[in-house]
Amino acid sequence: MGLRKHDLKNTVYHIVGIDEYDSKMGNNENIVTLNFEVNEKQPADDLCNFLEKGYESILDSDVSPGETSSGKYVVFVELNRDSSVYDTIIDILEDVKL
Repeated sequence: MGLRKHDLKNTVYHIVGIDEYDSKMGNNENIVTLNFEVNEKQPADDLCNFLEKGYESILDSDVSPGETSSGKYVVFVELNRDSSVYDTIIDILEDVKL
C-alpha cells in the first residue's frame, strides 16, 4: 500500500540536511546527499520507499540501521550533482511537504 496525503504528518522533521553526510555511492563532488530525520522506524521506511520508487533521479535511499542519540531515524538520499539537482530537491520537498 502506498502513502496517502498526511500519512507522514508529524513524523518527519522540518529540517532537511544537504551534504551533511558523505556519499556511499561515489565521490562527494558528483553526489548530493539529503537527509531527513524521522521519529519512528516504520515512517522512516515508508519515506525511504516513497522516495526511492517515486523519483528516477534518486540513485539510492536508505534508513539508518538504528536510532540516533536523540531517538530519531535518518533517511539518506543520494542524487547526481548535475544541473537538474536543485529542481529535484524542490520537487522532493514539495511532495513530502516539509
